[in-house]
Amino acid sequence: MKQFAWLSQNLLTPLLAGLLLTGVIASVKEGGGLESLELAAYDQATRWRPVEKPDPRLLVVGITEQDLAKYKYPLPDAVLNQAIQRLIDRQAFIVGFDLVRDGAQGKLLKTLQTADQVVAICNHGSKKTAVFNSPPGVPAEKVGFVDIPIDPDGITRRAALLIGGVGPQAGCPADKSLALQLAETYLANQHNVIPGFDEKTKSYQLGKVAIPMIPANAGGYSKADTNGYPILLKYRHPQTVAKIVSLTDVLENKIAASDIKDRVVLIGSIAGSLKDEFRTPYSAGRAEDNVMPGVLVHAQITSQLMSLVLDNRSLMRFWPEWSEYCWLLGGTLAGSYLAWYIRHPGKLAGAIGGAGGTVVGVSGLLFINSVWFPVVTPLLGLFSSALVTAAWRSYQTSQKQQQMLALTRNQEQTINALKQLLIEKPMTPAPDTTPIITNANSATT
Repeated sequence: MKQFAWLSQNLLTPLLAGLLLTGVIASVKEGGGLESLELAAYDQATRWRPVEKPDPRLLVVGITEQDLAKYKYPLPDAVLNQAIQRLIDRQAFIVGFDLVRDGAQGKLLKTLQTADQVVAICNHGSKKTAVFNSPPGVPAEKVGFVDIPIDPDGITRRAALLIGGVGPQAGCPADKSLALQLAETYLANQHNVIPGFDEKTKSYQLGKVAIPMIPANAGGYSKADTNGYPILLKYRHPQTVAKIVSLTDVLENKIAASDIKDRVVLIGSIAGSLKDEFRTPYSAGRAEDNVMPGVLVHAQITSQLMSLVLDNRSLMRFWPEWSEYCWLLGGTLAGSYLAWYIRHPGKLAGAIGGAGGTVVGVSGLLFINSVWFPVVTPLLGLFSSALVTAAWRSYQTSQKQQQMLALTRNQEQTINALKQLLIEKPMTPAPDTTPIITNANSATT
């Protein structure tokens, strides 16, 4: 019985504490209560990621404030058509035209309709973004959508690749994103990489490389929107992704032919006044990188898809949800057992800090290797279980001290009562029972 009591006190108590808190925290996570914290941790890890070099296969023609001042806003169709023709003449492989031109006319419209090297855009729209149609008469296969998923906190962490159920007669007929259209065309024609969809795995593929969409509970997400076949956007650089030139530079032939030939070129606004910009994981890290122009976001996605195939640059991956709960359980059990066996506050703080550092280190190492594993959830389990267990142990110690104090008081009261009794009734000496011995001889006188 004593052995069972020892096991119950020293093993079962911290175990039960860990299991209980695991259940509580798991329920909070499932309800989305920890998503904002996990996403903030993801953003910080993204900012710590080493910056990669610009993609040499891409070129961005950014429309600047100076371009708007020179050619006026809205930019004339003739000016834009001239820029596209200059790029085609310089043998740009494909041109992504990331400008709203649903009312295009004249030579620009004809170029968008007939030039094999040009992809126009449209937007299916959402609660936060407006719908706009593709230029009239442009075939659906020459149009890419520019819908970009935005998380509830306003940060762009995901990219949409495919939207099903779109008819060719729709205002926005594109079922593939602009980035996917550009990457597919480049890979198929330059590297013989054939795109397709694997019905067995239900995943989109570029050649032999599968691109699974992220699930709703991927990484730190709880209930992410999975419309549009989303993937996690793996930014190459906080400011740019490729060489950027201005519209004026293109029109005035200031760009070297080698910077255009065989490149994937995107044309779009980088002028802040046009407000085509998105907040990214870098927005909270550096004031100067507060937002990223939309054309650069599309360039990031295009580069990510091409690098996935040509550079073995992996997508962000996620472990099964059950492994995340095992990770959480490990954190809570570590916290409860450390708090149960280490009584010195300073030593306990050091042990908990070391365990927390291990959690952060393991999650960081996985992130560097393109695995997003929750870090806030196990840390919360570690610290909360340590706190609860230490509080329970302190309560038990206090209760024992109270019991000992009560027992001591009872003993003192008993001793005092005995002393008082002795004072009131002093002890009398016992009668002498020693026999009296007489001399027999003296009686015969």
